[in-house]
Amino acid sequence: MYYKWQDQLLADGAQYLSRAKFDHARERLELKKRRLKETFGKLTIELKKNDL
Repeated sequence: MYYKWQDQLLADGAQYLSRAKFDHARERLELKKRRLKETFGKLTIELKKNDL
C-alpha cells in the first residue's frame, strides 16, 4: 500500500512540475508580449507626432 501511494505521488509530482514549468514559460512570454506591445504603441505615437 505504501509503495503504491509513493509511486502515485512520484508520477503526479512529475506531471505537476512539468505543468509548473509550462506556466512559468507562459508567464515569461506574456510579459514579453506586453512589453513589446507597449514599445510598439510608444513608437507609433512618436511616428504620428513626427508626421504632423
